Amino acid sequence: MNKVVAELRNVLRFHKSKIAWLLFSMMAFLFILFPYGDLGGWVATKVTQWTDNQVYLQFEDLGFSFKPQLGVEMEDVFLQTPFLPALKMDSLFAAPSFLGLVTFNPAFTLIAEGFWGGSVHFSSSGSKKNEREVLVHRFKLSLEEVALGKIQEFFELPFSFQGKLLGSTHLAVDLEFGEQPQGDLSMDVVGFRMPPSSIDTQMGPVTLPHVEVSQVSVRGRLNQGELFIEEAQLGSSKDQLYGEIKGKWGVSFRRKGTEVSPIFGAYELKIDLNVAQALHKEMELLFFLMDSCKNTTTTGVRYLCKISGTGGGRPPRFSSINSI
Repeated sequence: MNKVVAELRNVLRFHKSKIAWLLFSMMAFLFILFPYGDLGGWVATKVTQWTDNQVYLQFEDLGFSFKPQLGVEMEDVFLQTPFLPALKMDSLFAAPSFLGLVTFNPAFTLIAEGFWGGSVHFSSSGSKKNEREVLVHRFKLSLEEVALGKIQEFFELPFSFQGKLLGSTHLAVDLEFGEQPQGDLSMDVVGFRMPPSSIDTQMGPVTLPHVEVSQVSVRGRLNQGELFIEEAQLGSSKDQLYGEIKGKWGVSFRRKGTEVSPIFGAYELKIDLNVAQALHKEMELLFFLMDSCKNTTTTGVRYLCKISGTGGGRPPRFSSINSI
């Protein structure tokens, strides 16, 4: 055994440069010369097979990237699933956590650039087991400069709007949903603008006027099956429409097989909304349910209102309040 150790020491002592050159050559071939681009078709086929023909992935180029960490980057990505319309993005970066692999705590990072005109960062990691001995996953999601118009087109909404969306959320989720998700969320919209449009309702078509709001800011948290809206600011006093919303809404999630569906329950929202006189004349039909909360001001109309209900399709209740 001592002879073997001595021989290994001699090899390392007298052949350091050769060993270093060999390792460098292997790394150069692996990261630079290996034709990863030719693997595109194989990867796309395997993704389709592994998802039982549920997910279709296509991209133009594949290669390693060292920013923000070691991972794989794909260019001109097209993704299609049976749950959502087709998604397109300029690039998609994916990286596993090597520490997570060693500690059997699976984790990964995804970064999509050119996604709905902006970028999306998503990461997942296993945290610890709950009282039911189920691993609780921690998810982080952040949105940067996402175009609201792209979202409207994607979901084919009946009215159009424009602006830039920024947001983030941190959630702890039991994927069996034996316990409800917990976490916080924040969202900001800059330069919200809604051109004139018409939407169909049970009472017939309703015309929506042109509306501009300088900014929208929402802060909240999800806990024990309830969404708490701690702060929701709409516009500023310089806008024709501005105000504030606070309250809570019952939101729980139920898993049946592979499907997860939200269940909306009781809610209580307090609203302080100011509408300029000219805009209120054009939108008066939309506010008729809150007439009991209506207050006339020198510049228009102010609504101080509590809206509550039990969900399940039952009509909401409106009551006047002094403040929120």
